[in-house]
Amino acid sequence: MTPKKKSEELVNEFIDFGYTKAVKCANTSVDVIINTFTLSSGDYNEDHPLMHPYNFSSYWAEVKEELTKASQEVEIDKEILEDIFVTAIEGGSNYWYYIPQSTVLSVRSVVSKEKERCLSVAIFKAMYDFDVDIVINDIENPNEILGVISKKTLQRRLQSLLKDAEYRYALEEEMKEQGDADTSDIIFQYLTMGEVVFS
Repeated sequence: MTPKKKSEELVNEFIDFGYTKAVKCANTSVDVIINTFTLSSGDYNEDHPLMHPYNFSSYWAEVKEELTKASQEVEIDKEILEDIFVTAIEGGSNYWYYIPQSTVLSVRSVVSKEKERCLSVAIFKAMYDFDVDIVINDIENPNEILGVISKKTLQRRLQSLLKDAEYRYALEEEMKEQGDADTSDIIFQYLTMGEVVFS
């Protein structure tokens, strides 16, 4: 495939499917794509408004800003994460998850009822403060493990959620302290399984 043909296909993907998906398909950096398009812009259909050099430059500047924002590391306050856990466990996610007794015992071995009576808070503290792996099972099949939430996977899965165009709003709302049961559920699913499975 010629570089020109590859570039034309990428342009079409950006226009038709959105720039985030196109960057993923291209398997290359945003700067390389932008430079390729900018240098080759005269080869494209000049009737398309994006092919005009000025529109092109302005459009890709916006694209790069959005992609840079989406790829940045996100830091979420511990208090916000705790609120997400509590809301999800106590209501937002209780239609799909089951916490096995083995997990409860592991949690209570480091966060006793005397220290924290609320189990949802104890679960978060055990994971966040004591590195306890929180095994999450399926409510319809209590022996089936859906995933494990741990301090090691926490940040990586939050970053994955932030890059998910469909669901990242949930994390953004929580960070603005405007979250609810639905946004907590989305985040809890990502932390458990790395994606949204239940709705």
